[in-house]
Amino acid sequence: MHAAPAVLVLAGSLALASCGRLVVLADSPWWSAVTAGSPRLAVQVTGEALRHGYVPSFVAVAATEDARERLQGALENRRAAVVVLAPPASLDAREYAARYPEATFVLVGTPPADDGIANTIQLAFDRTEAFREAGSLAASAGQVAVLLSDGRLARETEAFTEGVLAVPGASAPVTRFVGNPPDPDLVKAAVAELRDAGTAVFLYRPTASGAAFLDVLAATGGSAVVEDWAAARPRPAQVLASIEDDLAAGIGACLARGSPAVVYGPVRVVRGDAPAASAPKAGR
Repeated sequence: MHAAPAVLVLAGSLALASCGRLVVLADSPWWSAVTAGSPRLAVQVTGEALRHGYVPSFVAVAATEDARERLQGALENRRAAVVVLAPPASLDAREYAARYPEATFVLVGTPPADDGIANTIQLAFDRTEAFREAGSLAASAGQVAVLLSDGRLARETEAFTEGVLAVPGASAPVTRFVGNPPDPDLVKAAVAELRDAGTAVFLYRPTASGAAFLDVLAATGGSAVVEDWAAARPRPAQVLASIEDDLAAGIGACLARGSPAVVYGPVRVVRGDAPAASAPKAGR
């Protein structure tokens, strides 16, 4: 999963028997963006926790500033056995790990390398192949454009372009910068211009659920390759595919006995309902 400024905390404590006792998920702007208000991911994380012997519950942290205090309370009062952190809290993992050596800290969004700390596990998601697959899927549907903004790794955009060019007869994607953070007016103008030029599919990393961007596409008839869309699935007719980190499965792999210092979670290309090709609307 790509990193965003926020914190996800999953904490579990061992029961007297063979199963775990408690799992705490601390909500945040990052978690809200990934779930888009859908409980689906929480249900999936619950299933993985139970499967590995942890009985889950969820605790909300509405702002990044509250995260440290809430995490401290979870560690001290609930005797957490496993804690999963995303940035920025994962950047303080060395401090937490030293203070609570009996807990295991799973770190999402940090560099995927063994940090040498005995009680930490790095949970990473390599999206490169998924972007390459999505690029070929997009090129098979028509002319492709990339709307650039902050948040996507350069190697992911490069892999998408490689996937496009792997389709016989496909042209390299047209690129447009739409601001950092994305400017809604720039996005609308770029989509309108490119649709008039015959672009069928856009690669874009929308914020939150991406519904506003997909509304723009609905008005022009285009479709898109997006990210982290499947939890809420807004406007599926405009989505050709979405790149999705399987966060629940990644957490499950980290909860397994004997997990390595670095765990790569699975990444999926989830299909939407957009047709295989989408020509510009007549009269545009």
